[in-house]
Amino acid sequence: MDNNIMRFDIETCPEILTEVEWATYPKRTAREKKAETTEDINWTFQSYIEKASLYPEFSKVCCVSFKIWDHVSTYSNLDEVELLKTIAPIFEKNTRKLWGFNIYNFDIPFLWKRFVINHMLPPKPLCIMWIKPREIDNTMVDVMQIWKQTSFTCSLDLLSLTLLWESPKSDWAGDNVVFAVKAGNMEWIENYCKWDVAYTERCYEAMLHPTRIQKPQYTKQDFEKLSQKKVYLTEFQSSNDLITEIEKTYEVSQEMKMDIADLRANTEKNPTETSNTIADGELPF
Repeated sequence: MDNNIMRFDIETCPEILTEVEWATYPKRTAREKKAETTEDINWTFQSYIEKASLYPEFSKVCCVSFKIWDHVSTYSNLDEVELLKTIAPIFEKNTRKLWGFNIYNFDIPFLWKRFVINHMLPPKPLCIMWIKPREIDNTMVDVMQIWKQTSFTCSLDLLSLTLLWESPKSDWAGDNVVFAVKAGNMEWIENYCKWDVAYTERCYEAMLHPTRIQKPQYTKQDFEKLSQKKVYLTEFQSSNDLITEIEKTYEVSQEMKMDIADLRANTEKNPTETSNTIADGELPF
């Protein structure tokens, strides 16, 4: 990984969080006046909560995570002005390229607009509107743009599943940030933000060095999940067939292969224990 970069990611949440605030929210009527579809006209509080975080005019920054070398610093604050005051010097003092996933189209312009909206001078590295297209590569590394090439783009979730066989969004979804904010669970948001940086870095490495990509390790937790779905074991003619199927998704150690073989053998001896069912399309491993 190039050490001349500063990796970062932001998390955003709606400006308002309650229906009481929604009733007198001035931007609500502005949205309705500009509505082009019936869906926009019938803009409910629920649809606002679901969509607002994508638009700097209707939401705010609540968390930012930085990584330089192996040092990670994460800041969160529901007082956006205080948060922006905290991160501004980090951007101002930074001499490295900015690095992240979709930072050119989202993170950087979002931050720039929120500084302006809060009547604050945006740090110079965020003022990319003055940068000539041919100079972009000298100031930032956008992992999404690298993956896009001249074709189609995708989400970090899909890219992680495609390149790494796992995703930070599997258990943690960006849609949950607003609920974490309402619950005051800033630790969850900070962890989610750090995971986005970590998985973006792994995807970047996978693109730079495709022959080094490794499948995730098959763990004890995965084995426990398999043991609870014993009916699945009998669908394979042998333990080797079962292990081959698992190895399409995971790296399986020799010790774990022996445990899987023993589990299948015990299941054959006790067929009455294979009463659990498998839902269509479900993989127990």
